[in-house]
Amino acid sequence: MFVAERLQKIKEFLLEYQHADVSTLSAMLSVSEPTIRKDLEKLEESGVVRRIYGGAVLNTDNYTDVEPTEELYYIEKCNIAEYATRLVKEGDVVFLGHGFICTRIAKLLQESAGITIITNNVHILSEFGNNAKCDLLITGGRVEKSSSDTYIMREAAVDFFKNILISKAFFTVDGVSLKHGYTFQREYLKDFYSHIFNIANECAVVVESAKFGQTSLIPFMPLEQIPTVITNEDISDDYKKAFYDANVQLFTTLSSVALNQADILSRTD
Repeated sequence: MFVAERLQKIKEFLLEYQHADVSTLSAMLSVSEPTIRKDLEKLEESGVVRRIYGGAVLNTDNYTDVEPTEELYYIEKCNIAEYATRLVKEGDVVFLGHGFICTRIAKLLQESAGITIITNNVHILSEFGNNAKCDLLITGGRVEKSSSDTYIMREAAVDFFKNILISKAFFTVDGVSLKHGYTFQREYLKDFYSHIFNIANECAVVVESAKFGQTSLIPFMPLEQIPTVITNEDISDDYKKAFYDANVQLFTTLSSVALNQADILSRTD
């Protein structure tokens, strides 16, 4: 990977997570830690980051809080969120995880009467107006602010679900890999979403195509284990075929239909 491409990926990571440690970036980009330190030096010189012990943080003097229209892959994420809402029907109890896509789903669903939203994503609170028609429940637990997202996690959040039935669960991941499956940057995301996966009637991963081919630190589940994926059209044929072979229902935002065998064959001939 060329230096310019590596620097761009580091900037994209920091725009999404606001901070990064050297070991995480080294593993993500498959280069040595000394190389990452040199990259961070370059980014600090250009004003993008401020280096701290063990890593770097986004330089908020030059990058203030990202406005919604400046969110990385904003259009793609909005399209995924809009499609996800089509799978929700009246009477559903819907769990929404962290991240912009799930926040956007909540915003689109707030005028839908007869729906209950449960979330650990505190950003969703800000998307609900006083006249929202659907019900909103926030899990209890410790607030984690280790990235640009803010979550409620830990044991109390898991306890919240002991007597609750979830119709549909939507959550995003940090990486999608043919070899390593779905991956997260944070261990507590794996533990929490594994619990949600086990109690929800239906689960779907909502993730932009830029995350395909990426591997984060913490393995979550193999691709074939989660029955529904919603993403953008421009994922590779290898992934489309892998989902088809595993009987995973794949929805793409441009085609607006589930891929079937004819789609797979026509793209792999």
